Amino acid sequence: MQMLASLCVLALTALVAGWLTQWLGLKVFRRMRDTLRTGWAQILMHDKVLRRLAKVVPSLIVQFGVQGVPHLEPRWTTLITNVAVAFTLYHLARALCDLLNATNEAHERDEARKAAVQTHSIKSYVQLGKLLVCSFAVVLIVATLMDRSPLLLLSGLGAMSAVLMLVFKDTILSFVAGVQLGSNDMLRVGDWIEMPQVGADGFVTDIALNTVKVQNWDKTITTIPTWRLMTDSFKNWRGMFDSGGRRIMRSLNLDANTVHLLSSEERAGMGHIALLQPYWSERDGLQAMPGAAEAAMPT
Repeated sequence: MQMLASLCVLALTALVAGWLTQWLGLKVFRRMRDTLRTGWAQILMHDKVLRRLAKVVPSLIVQFGVQGVPHLEPRWTTLITNVAVAFTLYHLARALCDLLNATNEAHERDEARKAAVQTHSIKSYVQLGKLLVCSFAVVLIVATLMDRSPLLLLSGLGAMSAVLMLVFKDTILSFVAGVQLGSNDMLRVGDWIEMPQVGADGFVTDIALNTVKVQNWDKTITTIPTWRLMTDSFKNWRGMFDSGGRRIMRSLNLDANTVHLLSSEERAGMGHIALLQPYWSERDGLQAMPGAAEAAMPT
């Protein structure tokens, strides 16, 4: 009976401590964030990060408080401690993921970096970091619940490297392709690209780790695997926008029977056109020169 009462008190204490930590932490750190007004303060003291860190407190209290519960068998103490450690690792991993998301949001929101965001987006690196954090967190959580060393699981994963390479083949290829696209400045958000083999013809709206989204002219969205932008060819029209001009290709049909020398009446009828005045002046000047009438004759 004393053991159950102690466990209930421990659980209630953990819940109350978690709620107080979240309430006080958000209140205090929000004031500090508003006072500092720096980029790193906005990232480190983001609301999602603070809420996730506050959820670590209950598991920490259970983790250390279960040792003082009377009449609790060692195996149950070990089990509760391992579960509490697993929850701590889970919330810490989520806090790191939220921190990476806050970094990406701050990078995209900064007015001074809008051009840099289009040229060098960090979204793919953030997604890769989240993938690594989640992978290590899963290994540590499983090892904790099994009460084994994480090195044993890592050694087993080494034997499964061939399988992991097949599972994450597209992710690895897309990450390498994203690094090459960014370092060589081959693709930016807002570029007009044309890739007929995948049905893409429009503006790039998002560059992520695994996919690139293109909004076509009919407002449909084409999702292209990032690695295909390195293995296949695509046309980027950015140079046309940078030059300030645009080439328009149109067909002009002419009837050969209508081509003839201008008569005096036709010349007089087009004399009021301002666009042709420089041509008429140059032509009249050539005709005034001896032997130049044949050269100035229109064909």
